[in-house]
Amino acid sequence: MICGADTRLSAGELSEGDMKIRLAGIDWSFVSKKLSTKGFSDERIQKVMAEYHKFLILFGIVGKSVELSPWGELDKAWHEHVLHTTKYRKDSLHLFDCFLEHNPEIELGSERNLKNTEATRQEYEKYFKEPMPEYVE
Repeated sequence: MICGADTRLSAGELSEGDMKIRLAGIDWSFVSKKLSTKGFSDERIQKVMAEYHKFLILFGIVGKSVELSPWGELDKAWHEHVLHTTKYRKDSLHLFDCFLEHNPEIELGSERNLKNTEATRQEYEKYFKEPMPEYVE
């Protein structure tokens, strides 16, 4: 089932605690390895993965009520995850009880992308009580 209006996630019924438990049940090493082959240092990988996890937590909390957009370098982690389609589908179902689609049609810097990024920033700062980083460095 695709995450949408007819799924549990549409109302964002997952809590931050639920999401952290679900995230802990996933092996993330393949994403880290892929980032390593792209020249990311171990410290940078840890920071990028921490922000990727926050993005997934945020999606679990707000559901489809806000069109979230990954920011900065965590988008690279998400793309590496998405490219392993079987694992991504399994992990998405584990995390959200539905399949979180990736929409490559939203171009970086487009009006829709900027609107989604601003909405993501507002939700990030609301839930994590800290500024959303532009880039993870």
